[in-house]
Amino acid sequence: MANGCCGCELRKKWKVWLVALAFIVFIPWAMVRLAPYLEPHVPDTPFEMPREIVGLAMALLGAYVAFRAVMVLSFSGKGWPGDEPEHLVDTQIYRFVLHPMYWGYTVFWGGVAIHRGSVGLLAETAILGIAFTLWCILVEEPRLRRRFGAKYENHRRRTPTLLPVWRALYWDVHDMPNTTLILMAFFRGLSRILWNVQVEGEEHIPHEGPVMVVCNHVNLVDPFLVGSYFTRPIYFVASDELFRHPLTRWFFRCFKAMPKRRWSRDIASIREMRRRLDAGSAVGIFPEGQRNWDGGPVIVGDEVYRLLRHMGVPVLCVTLVGGHEAWPRWSKLPGICDMTVRFFEPIDPGDYRDVADFRHAVEARIFNFATEPPVPRRALALHKGITTVIWGCIECGGAMTLEETARGLRCSKCGAEWDVTAGLELVNCSTGARMLQRAYHSKLIRLLREGRMDGAIDCVFSIECETRAFRIESTAGLAGLGRGTLTLTGKELTFRSERSTHTALLGDIAFTYLNLANHLVVVGPEGALQFKIIGDSPVRWEDYLSAARGTSARQWKPTGLAAVKAERKRQA
Repeated sequence: MANGCCGCELRKKWKVWLVALAFIVFIPWAMVRLAPYLEPHVPDTPFEMPREIVGLAMALLGAYVAFRAVMVLSFSGKGWPGDEPEHLVDTQIYRFVLHPMYWGYTVFWGGVAIHRGSVGLLAETAILGIAFTLWCILVEEPRLRRRFGAKYENHRRRTPTLLPVWRALYWDVHDMPNTTLILMAFFRGLSRILWNVQVEGEEHIPHEGPVMVVCNHVNLVDPFLVGSYFTRPIYFVASDELFRHPLTRWFFRCFKAMPKRRWSRDIASIREMRRRLDAGSAVGIFPEGQRNWDGGPVIVGDEVYRLLRHMGVPVLCVTLVGGHEAWPRWSKLPGICDMTVRFFEPIDPGDYRDVADFRHAVEARIFNFATEPPVPRRALALHKGITTVIWGCIECGGAMTLEETARGLRCSKCGAEWDVTAGLELVNCSTGARMLQRAYHSKLIRLLREGRMDGAIDCVFSIECETRAFRIESTAGLAGLGRGTLTLTGKELTFRSERSTHTALLGDIAFTYLNLANHLVVVGPEGALQFKIIGDSPVRWEDYLSAARGTSARQWKPTGLAAVKAERKRQA
């Protein structure tokens, strides 16, 4: 036992000395040596007199703060840099900045750079400050939170991380984690540059008390756009599929998002919403539950509005005008356009006679963008990727025969052409007829059901494509089934790979949909399979499956290696 304690103490001492050596020797040596190499690559910054005096004052201030922080930490916290303190230090210099050692060290090198008139050294100081900020947010603060719990949380809420004016810079926010603040600031700045975002009705945003935030869903970054104008966190309800990948799971947990199973009544999610509202927080939902391909409203069931009435808190309606044009679902990259985030005055669900009246009031607000003309989209490739949803030619019935041109689309089978306007309207070059994507796609579906599209003859469908398949095991993740071929022939849907084969009659499929990543999800009696369509339109596959589904008694039956494993499991 004693030997173990001695070993721990020795490791602590070595850790402290290594940290001191890095800050006193290695980092200064590296910055001085590398600064001349950065000079030609950074813009010249004229240092006006008296730069020597200003730089010296900054260097002395930074050195004093860093040294003072080390002394306070050692005497009050019983710890050293690089070592965990025994006690939380929230007095003296730690009242003004959460990490004064890093702050003082960064200010010291900023002063040295100004004193020497070195732009390269100043650029290195900026990089050093960013690195310290990330280190504090991602490493230091979680470690202190685990060690001191609620006491540290209270100290962190009232104290800036590195800059004494940190909270003031972010709109007087007092209840957001620093990671969320940084991401919100990024989205707020980017949206103003890329989409010239204008805000209407910002005075209606409640700064305290429970509230349900209800918004239309037409853009990939809708929750971040709405949340960036709040002075407190919005706990958005998000699809559980966003939590199946480690990166997206970490990202959405930074925003305190709550997972919900799609197409089901998730009692656990409802209870979490209730708990957040009881604590006086803001909870956000998108009633549509998905983004539409053409930006139009998606039909919402009455159960969503019954849930809103059941919560019994004010409802803040938000609509995004121009959100679809800014980043259509079929586009891999955002375009450039004007966008408006419109906040309405909160409404009380109890003021309405029944669910129907309440539903009408909410949808009149969140879907009011549908009555306005399309917002012009300014980009070099306005329609790049639109063949994902406009997959067939309504003139000749050709499937996947449309090619993107400089102005729009052209059918390689019959030569018919359409222009795509800045408002994402389709204009027939022969007749001049104009239509939006929804009307165009509706006609495609009608032709498909009439058997007038390629691969659909007398309601017997035959298409094939390459795909990567996954089994959805739980909210936690996916199980890869490998790369193979997905085939729709007659009344059967079959996936074949080197490892296994999965076959089902279409009548046994409960439902199909396209998830947030535009992957085809097929839900059957034995679970859900997810297909990443390669070289084809996932919208086309969803349309063919919707038109071809019938009734049958056959269920998903694994063959090959999967069948062997299933049989061994059954026998065991």
